[in-house]
Amino acid sequence: MHILMISDSRTDTASACAEALQAALGGSVEWLPDERRLIEATLPRLLTSTSPGVVLCGGDVLGPSVHLAAAVSAAIEVPLPGFGEALRRALEPTIGARALLVSAPAGSAGKIPLVTLPLSLPAVQAGIALLSTIQGVWRRHLAGEVFTELPAVGPSPEELTSTEAASALVALPVDEAQQTTLAPALEDVPEGVTISTMTDAAAPPEPAALASGWRAGLRALGGRLDTETWSTIPEDLAQLAPARQILESAGQRATVSFPDGRTMAAFGYPDLTRSGSKVLLVGEGAPVAEVIALHRHPRLAGLTIWGSRGHLASADTDAQEVAEARLGAAPPTDGELFAIDHDAIYIQRSGAIDRWDGRSQTREGTESQVIASLMLRWSQR
Repeated sequence: MHILMISDSRTDTASACAEALQAALGGSVEWLPDERRLIEATLPRLLTSTSPGVVLCGGDVLGPSVHLAAAVSAAIEVPLPGFGEALRRALEPTIGARALLVSAPAGSAGKIPLVTLPLSLPAVQAGIALLSTIQGVWRRHLAGEVFTELPAVGPSPEELTSTEAASALVALPVDEAQQTTLAPALEDVPEGVTISTMTDAAAPPEPAALASGWRAGLRALGGRLDTETWSTIPEDLAQLAPARQILESAGQRATVSFPDGRTMAAFGYPDLTRSGSKVLLVGEGAPVAEVIALHRHPRLAGLTIWGSRGHLASADTDAQEVAEARLGAAPPTDGELFAIDHDAIYIQRSGAIDRWDGRSQTREGTESQVIASLMLRWSQR
């Protein structure tokens, strides 16, 4: 086992996390400053070594830093979003609602499992306990299955031996039958594990979906849902830990294709089968990725992008005209159209984002803060 600690200084917290990981998992510990180029230069060496797995710990109590998240996202070939969701559930009794924002990207690079943990002792302890429960899950994950949920955390870290915890990350050999058969036999699925494979079929539309909701929005945009493929998260959002965590917490993912050849990723809360689900469409764009709250149809909400390929008004559209048409009144100040919600527009000006609801204008925060806040709101309502 190789443990990579990402920290600019060996604080008491970082040292305690390193000691806990090494005591439970064994192996070696290596320290690196929080610099993307150094992380990216180190990972290939570890992923091509004889190490049975790599655990990276860094960032803060909510997850990896931007540099660490970007390096890990680039290294992961097959993501395992269920690990982050299981860790959030395990941490909720300890840190409460803040657990919703915890990010813990995990997956595999080749046959090497790769896990990230926030730089906090409770998260490290929960992560160690979680790893001890998912040896079978990793085997099938490396065979090509997509897991969106993992078992609840079992024994506490104090009850684990180094051998038990480390075995959870051993890259087990996969025979040809496992590689070509994505859906395992029912008796092979551990209790409490939900498996979503590429062969899952979407449920037929419910009658209510014909007139409203995300299905009606999808038809209005001319999109076609493909549940057999799974689009990745755009880099702009992958590097923003809270936004990435919100997308990783979706119960089901798919790809949506449009007549012009463009594709976007669909994220369903709790799934992409019920008419009442909350669905976010996410695609590449500039200045940041395009995000559409599809379930808000017919008054779509989302982040705007430049140019004519977006589904909302362009980011370079006159924000005052959009406000007058949607809210009945223009904002008192100019700025670039950043986002549109059902009851307000968001304007970027001088590096900050303002919200205008037709009556008052309020300062909402930085670009990253507003993106995370809006995406959380859209995925929950």
